[in-house]
Amino acid sequence: MGDMQDDPQYLQYRFLIRNRVGKRGASILSLTESCFRTQIREEEETALSNEAVSHRSDKRPFH
Repeated sequence: MGDMQDDPQYLQYRFLIRNRVGKRGASILSLTESCFRTQIREEEETALSNEAVSHRSDKRPFH
């Protein structure tokens, strides 16, 4: 999954929002963004660990 910050469309969107809401709004926006990033990262890690657990319980002897 690519980082959102590399996406030119995302950068343009952020630029437009920052111009619209000003510095105070932009700081609120970046705080919200970092919260979302943390939440997404935690969900991905949980999914990966759940996947690892399901693979472990799925071990069958190979013939």
